[in-house]
Amino acid sequence: MHVNTAEPVWPEGFSADIVRSAFGGGRLSSFCLALEAWRRGLEVTYTRADLHRYTVSDGQRRIAFDCSRPDSLTPPEDHARLDDKWEAKRILGERGIPVPRAVLITDTALTDDQLAAHADDIGFPLVIKPGSGSMGFGVYAGIRSLRDLIRHYRSLVADYPDRSVIIEQHIEGDDYRVLVVGGRVVAATHRVTSHIVGDGVSTVDALLTRKTALRKKNPYLSSGPAPRDSDTDALLEEQGLTWESVPPEGRTVRLARNASSSLGGDTVDVLDDLPDALRQAAVDALAAMPNTHIAGIDFIHDRAGSGGFAILEMNSRPHIPLNMYTSQGRGADVPGAMMDHFFPDHPRPGRPGDAQLTLSLDTVQQTLLARRASAVTLSPLPDHGLPVRLVWTFPPTASTQLRRVTRRKVLWRAAAHGVSGVLRRPKDGPVTVVVAGEDVETCRGFVDELVGILREPFGLPDGTVLDDPAPWTGPLSVGFAVL
Repeated sequence: MHVNTAEPVWPEGFSADIVRSAFGGGRLSSFCLALEAWRRGLEVTYTRADLHRYTVSDGQRRIAFDCSRPDSLTPPEDHARLDDKWEAKRILGERGIPVPRAVLITDTALTDDQLAAHADDIGFPLVIKPGSGSMGFGVYAGIRSLRDLIRHYRSLVADYPDRSVIIEQHIEGDDYRVLVVGGRVVAATHRVTSHIVGDGVSTVDALLTRKTALRKKNPYLSSGPAPRDSDTDALLEEQGLTWESVPPEGRTVRLARNASSSLGGDTVDVLDDLPDALRQAAVDALAAMPNTHIAGIDFIHDRAGSGGFAILEMNSRPHIPLNMYTSQGRGADVPGAMMDHFFPDHPRPGRPGDAQLTLSLDTVQQTLLARRASAVTLSPLPDHGLPVRLVWTFPPTASTQLRRVTRRKVLWRAAAHGVSGVLRRPKDGPVTVVVAGEDVETCRGFVDELVGILREPFGLPDGTVLDDPAPWTGPLSVGFAVL
């Protein structure tokens, strides 16, 4: 299967422009959830400088999150049980939920004969992987001979010397990530192995360069570029290709051996097509883990053949952008589903401009890094939601330099007027000021003062009057900034 060229649809209010400051990073899950909570009027407090840990409160209930995981609602031992691949597999198997046949190897100094015995017990083809998660790294799937098993096993043990190893049955099918929140399946994504599709003109190298550029626009996939390594070289050779080959139009060329998005895989929304049996198994799997409210569950689903499936592993802290920012189809509104579950009495306000509201967390992070505070609570969004949003453009000026005292005066007057926005002073191009407030009069009152403040440093002539503003429809943060 390859991803078609139709533009994906991502959740409203979480466009690439809105989440750009968290692009491709480990804090994208926490950013999206904190943004959703803040827009709903909930109190958001960051407690660690990497911005992974934060609390959300409605004044009565307070939940501490670690990225997407509600840590304060589940004891650590319950999270550890779910994240332990072998223990989770054992629990699910006891509940009659399909899992692959497998063996856990804790003493990894096995002989070739011992590996052969395990292979005979389970049966080829096989998968080997580290006993603890590695985002797809160190996972070797589709092993069909003892020679390959021994080779990959030795490589895995060398790369992960302190980890146990799981050898398990390889089940043919598609790789699914199903997200369950509070007993309800809220997202299902098919992870497609990294590949390119020939056009009959471009080389493999050019096609991959093109695909990498496309992935950089995706908030989630931008962190996992399509691979260019020795394993890719070997795969191309197996397909009779080199980097300079020109694949015929329509030919799919594999670039990786498993479907991890961190290894360049694509993601396709399949929620509407999820079979009832698989959906129920996902719900049952979460229910089998005590005190657990959310899990990302990895399935293999043979949808083109028998229709069978099995759960490969579970994750108590799933990276929710995997389900939000798909390569194809409609990305799931995971932040909305999670806040609906944890704070059902605080729905989205429904204000038309909320989708463009975003967070600027640089100051929060700097404060925590400098240890000027042990926690930082975000300023609340005004009840009116800043409905009037305008942008003014200054006439050409001799200078755009501001002294610290002038900059401080701008920020003080913005606070006094209760407006948010940004004054941008590019090296080339016009100076602009975005102003958002409760009404037009408030915004204009601030801008009139701003012209007076900037007259001397910007070289504006006396009597300068700015042209009428244009509507501002871009991202907007609460507070005022001078850039």
